[in-house]
Amino acid sequence: MVFRGLRERVTERGELVDVLDRHLNPERDHEIDVYDLEDVFDGFAKVGTSAVILVDGWEIILRNQNYWGDFFHIVRSMGQRQPHGVAFVLGTPRRLLDLWADQMGSVYYNIFVTVTIGRMEQAEVQECVRQTLKTAGLSANLEAEEVVLVASDTHPYLVTLVTYLVTDQLKTNGVIESGGISAALRDPNGKVVELMRQIRAALSPTERAWLDKLHLATAPQKAALAQLRDYGLLPPGTKL
Repeated sequence: MVFRGLRERVTERGELVDVLDRHLNPERDHEIDVYDLEDVFDGFAKVGTSAVILVDGWEIILRNQNYWGDFFHIVRSMGQRQPHGVAFVLGTPRRLLDLWADQMGSVYYNIFVTVTIGRMEQAEVQECVRQTLKTAGLSANLEAEEVVLVASDTHPYLVTLVTYLVTDQLKTNGVIESGGISAALRDPNGKVVELMRQIRAALSPTERAWLDKLHLATAPQKAALAQLRDYGLLPPGTKL
């Protein structure tokens, strides 16, 4: 299925179509093996076109014990082959080095670059509020920007949620009601509580223990927790 979709996207590159048909043709008399995959991506590299594989939820994949063994080493080998015919873009709420485990033998792949999509800068939050209000036909509002900054703790999900709440209040009543926003954020069945559950689930047992007894945490433990902030893995409002 994956390679069928890949072939459909390279129909204008005859040399790539030939490579795919030669090595990944389902009508051949043997199953696709690692040598076929290496030949395919080597073919991509020769024409200067890398295949980019996007993988989300990487930390969930790593929990699957079926991933370890030959499959892991095959994937890592292809990601490191020269010239590069395949690249992997991994999406995960953790630093890649945090996901290292002893069974890997060594840190997997070559981590060429890490782009952190976590807490937003103050200017980004303010611009988000301005644009949302503008789209709703409302004027810029400094109070709205301040409310969103404080209530969201610059967490992207909460920035979106609080901006929506503030915009709805301004459009409906013409004023911001902090009590209504606080109630929405504390709703036991609301989205914020679900976010907190997801954040805790992404933490290791040790990190959760440090967080639950933050007043007893040592300086190195607090420093380790601080590294999680940029990845949105500390509950909004946590003071270290």
